Amino acid sequence: MICADFQALSDFLADKLFFMGKQPTTLDATVYGYIGNFIKPPYSSPIVDYALQRANLCDHYERMTQEFFSERSLNQSIPVHS
Repeated sequence: MICADFQALSDFLADKLFFMGKQPTTLDATVYGYIGNFIKPPYSSPIVDYALQRANLCDHYERMTQEFFSERSLNQSIPVHS
């Protein structure tokens, strides 16, 4: 079920910068926390692998980190799986 959720989020985000357009909203903040728990974990699992294959969600996570937490080191890029 979680993979279907990731796919729905990925489909809705498509190629937009943020879920509702050009500016982040509460939805972006919610998804940021939700996605971050899966793409930045210290473990491996099929669910993590599936989330990492959604490049637009990984890009969204990085964009939100840049926008709101720029003091964090972004040198640790997300290993997107293809």
